Amino acid sequence: MNTLNPDIFFTFFIIINFIISLILYKLFIYFSHSFGVREYQKIETNRWNPNYKPSVGGFVFYIVFLFTMIFGTIIFGISSSEKIKILGVWGSASIAFFMGFADDTFNTQPILKSVSQISCALLLILTGTYIHLFENNLLNHFITIFWVVGIMNSINMLDNMDGIAGSTALYILSFIVLVMYQLNTNIFALNFLILSGLCVSLIAFLLFNFYPSTIFMGDTGSQFLGLILSYTGIEYIWNLPKMNNHFYSYLYVFLLIALIYLILLIDTTTVTINRLLAGGSPFVGGKDHTTHFLWKRVKSERKVFYLFSIIQLISLFIAYQLIFNYSPKWFYIGILYSIICFLFLYLNTKLFVSEKD
Repeated sequence: MNTLNPDIFFTFFIIINFIISLILYKLFIYFSHSFGVREYQKIETNRWNPNYKPSVGGFVFYIVFLFTMIFGTIIFGISSSEKIKILGVWGSASIAFFMGFADDTFNTQPILKSVSQISCALLLILTGTYIHLFENNLLNHFITIFWVVGIMNSINMLDNMDGIAGSTALYILSFIVLVMYQLNTNIFALNFLILSGLCVSLIAFLLFNFYPSTIFMGDTGSQFLGLILSYTGIEYIWNLPKMNNHFYSYLYVFLLIALIYLILLIDTTTVTINRLLAGGSPFVGGKDHTTHFLWKRVKSERKVFYLFSIIQLISLFIAYQLIFNYSPKWFYIGILYSIICFLFLYLNTKLFVSEKD
């Protein structure tokens, strides 16, 4: 590697990943009309788009993940201290992928999904990946389980309209890659390569998933991405160096998490509150998400996509300032922005009568 410019090599790696992703999406679209779609013969009235489209995004995500992990390990090696953690990530990502595939194919029971998600969290904890927020590790482990399960469900719930879940995951992972780069992470470190490869794969996915889409990511993709999003959040956001003032440090970390995962957290919180108030279950699909109510206002899925993108990108800009150019001004701007976005998206759901009503 000493004779090869690292930037050229990394650029080559990105281009190859993009080409591989495009080829795989094309192949899966061509061959997937008999798998990866949950009971497509029967119209699902609780889905926003009941039309048959192959749910193959997750297959490409997982293949790129495995390819990058194997490629990075063979070419650049991996330290002994990282091996256990990487095995934990691979194992939990595999559980998430196969559980999502089973759900897309057989429409599994919610209890199986919950058990699988908790298993993912426990495997991460057992291999050394967990939130270090409090002195009590039992509390840290509980928060880690809650976080992993919550994010896996959040991205799954947000996957309800063309381009929304994929773009949100892309923005978050790209931001974390940027944070890693700014913190002088080696661009050939395995985590950096994996996240960069997944970002490129998501860009390729959005070429097929942008409205009007030709493919969905399905539970296969959303569960896998949820695991990756929760893992990277633990490694690079939750466990950022803490401030001296513990109370203020907790607020700072929670604010960062709220800003970086803003769209996911607002949508899940809104849906949960509204369904509980209506006496329904938060775990049953429906057309009562923040995306659906925004569509009722603007009558355009593309406008909903652009609006969500703007909201997420602004929140990530504020989070970046908090991490690298901290000042009390940005702290209070972050709090105010999070509250305004939540109130805007939540109150918009109260201005329309739900189709279930």
